[in-house]
Amino acid sequence: MQITASGNGNEVLREDGTNFLTGRALFTSSQNGTASYSFEAITNTTGEGIRTSLGAAFFDANTTGNLESLKSIVGVYESYIDKAHGKGIFAMWHIKDLLPK
Repeated sequence: MQITASGNGNEVLREDGTNFLTGRALFTSSQNGTASYSFEAITNTTGEGIRTSLGAAFFDANTTGNLESLKSIVGVYESYIDKAHGKGIFAMWHIKDLLPK
């Protein structure tokens, strides 16, 4: 599935050289589905200039279209961004419900 992400956030430098990132984002699918979420992450930049992030996304209840399965779920994600070469990887995993509904 083709998804575009947009959003913004705030980043705070921590004493150990990592950063704390928090913000809001919106996924939009090529089939016009949408899913908004808030996120928090810890980020770091390697000696080679690769920015790494490990975080959690908390999806809102107002998802639409083919992204409705993201309604009110928590996702854990990691990303690697190499701005110098214009490349990146973003992967997110859905944390399944712990209690039956």
